[in-house]
Amino acid sequence: MEHVLTAIRLVLIGAGLSLLSMAVWVRRTESGSATRPFVRLLAVVGLLAVADGVVAPNIAGLSLVWALAYTLIPVAFVAFVVEYYGLPYLATTGQRLAFLAPVAAGIAGSAFVVFSPAMATASVMGGGAMAGSPTYPGFVYEAASLADSLAIFYAAGLVVAATGLLLRTCRRYAHLDTTLGVALSFVALWPWLCYLATAAVFDAVPATAFLGATAGGYAISALSAGFVVSTGRLFEATPAAGTLGPETVLDDLADPVFVVDRQDRVVRLNDSAAETFDTSPEAAVTEPFAAVVGADVDEFVGGGCLELAVGGGTRHFEGAVAPVEDRHGRTPGRAVVVRDVTRRRLRGQRLTVLNRVLRHNLRNRMTSIIGRAELLTDADRDEDELAEGILTTADDLVTLGERAREVEQIMSVTPRAGEATRLATVVESVIETVGAAFPAVAIRTDVDPTLTVPVDERILEPVLRNLVENAAEHNDAETPTVDVTADVDPDRPDAVAVTVADNGPGIPERERAVIRDGEESPLEHGSGLGLWAVYWGVTRTGGDLSFVAEEPGGARVVVRLPRGASEVATADPSAVAEAD
Repeated sequence: MEHVLTAIRLVLIGAGLSLLSMAVWVRRTESGSATRPFVRLLAVVGLLAVADGVVAPNIAGLSLVWALAYTLIPVAFVAFVVEYYGLPYLATTGQRLAFLAPVAAGIAGSAFVVFSPAMATASVMGGGAMAGSPTYPGFVYEAASLADSLAIFYAAGLVVAATGLLLRTCRRYAHLDTTLGVALSFVALWPWLCYLATAAVFDAVPATAFLGATAGGYAISALSAGFVVSTGRLFEATPAAGTLGPETVLDDLADPVFVVDRQDRVVRLNDSAAETFDTSPEAAVTEPFAAVVGADVDEFVGGGCLELAVGGGTRHFEGAVAPVEDRHGRTPGRAVVVRDVTRRRLRGQRLTVLNRVLRHNLRNRMTSIIGRAELLTDADRDEDELAEGILTTADDLVTLGERAREVEQIMSVTPRAGEATRLATVVESVIETVGAAFPAVAIRTDVDPTLTVPVDERILEPVLRNLVENAAEHNDAETPTVDVTADVDPDRPDAVAVTVADNGPGIPERERAVIRDGEESPLEHGSGLGLWAVYWGVTRTGGDLSFVAEEPGGARVVVRLPRGASEVATADPSAVAEAD
């Protein structure tokens, strides 16, 4: 019996030293995020093998080593598989502590059971069961046994989960053979099963038999580790890149990105998507895409431009939809990239409108000036009338230039973050300016003096001034009036509605259509820049603009401004609606 035990101890120590040597070699020759967890796995298994060979035949020593083995081996195995596959489960200190807590409790419980006077002097040479009983109080022993048992079940779950994930990884990646997964699983699984079997049938089988089985398990582990390290191509391409790579790219994209399943339910979104559509991954995942974004996935197919309600206003988006395929060619879902094209759209509008102003309005007025100037050379012409026409046209050109400069100022202003503007103060300033220019027009206001909006006054003032000025300038009623009112929108509590109404001829349909459609054409264009200045200014606030037809005449323009949120710092489009 003595020589058998000696041989078993030599096998245990030899297998352990082989595993430790491989751990050192891997640490020196390989690099990568999964190298250290793999080295730790080899080191844990190797040290436990050596410890078994050193403490045998002492039952207390073997029991403690076994208690460490059936908890520490699964922990090291899971840590390696998680790191190798690139999973985020052990990324934080809290996660790691929660992961190790049952293991620590199990080891403590095993120590209470193992270190009893009788067990400390027991030996495997007799081939019988461990004699003696612990001298601790009963409740302490029961608690320790419970912690020990729970640790066994916990470790069993870890081993099963890690083995399944490892085999799945080896099947998923072409450069990894399934044999690699089986061999690598043996490094951790075989010694652990030996320890578990020892605890289950120790009374029925001589202890030396279990020591022999354990020694064989460690020997197989050493051979398996040698295969993995030498020919298994374990570190040629770490699968973590396939897991973390797409996630990193997704999170780093500036454009909103969604991944949906076959029923168009959201299964993943990046930070930009959550921020743009005012949601969170917890709230959006499993929800229909249309409920989160405001449009169906199919509406983005083909790259069309959609107008969506975002953050109390509207923006324009273009989208791209692509199928998500697995390695079997199946399509479990689709990826949707949504791009905010508001700035590009507004820039195109400004270039088109300003180009029209320079080519059309400027050319026509300069032609008029030149024609009148030529007529001045004719002695039979009324010079005063011609001179007055030249002055009027020149004055129109000056006004047009001022409007163009105003537009650029509106679009170039950097809004002050968190600024709250008192609406009544801005309206009073506008009424004073316009009233002085058009004293015959009665301008009335009804604005709550406590009402504020998170809009920069440098943008809001020219918007309201252009609207009130347009209403006063073109009002040909016998008793011209303009009413400016502001209150919380009853249909949209998150917005303030500012209304400018007059009893004049109203805004021509052509002018309204151009603003409402958001673009001009050679046949359909506005007469100036006033309404465009309003449109772009409202756009910058994140609000929207609508025209309401009045009966029997007049015009009513409604500007809706956001409440309670910071002003939109970049150019965002506004919906321009027509109401009956």
